[in-house]
Amino acid sequence: MANRRLTFRLYPTKVQKEKLFLARKLHQLLYNACVAHRRFEWRKTRRSIDYFTQQNALPGFRQQWPDYQQLNLTALQATVKRVDNGAT
Repeated sequence: MANRRLTFRLYPTKVQKEKLFLARKLHQLLYNACVAHRRFEWRKTRRSIDYFTQQNALPGFRQQWPDYQQLNLTALQATVKRVDNGAT
């Protein structure tokens, strides 16, 4: 079965551009925070942090940082999964 790829062009308004930029920035910060968390725990305890540990911490993370409440939890989990895929 062949995979097909579709590309859709976006023509966002100024407000939509700002929201997309903010969402991308928040995902970037989450990614960097997850990598830093893994490095810190490894250096401190020589114990690796897995995907499920960081995934289970996301609800508390969202409560502590209200900016992340506007993002979908599934999208945040996908960002954490990208960290896990890059670390293994």
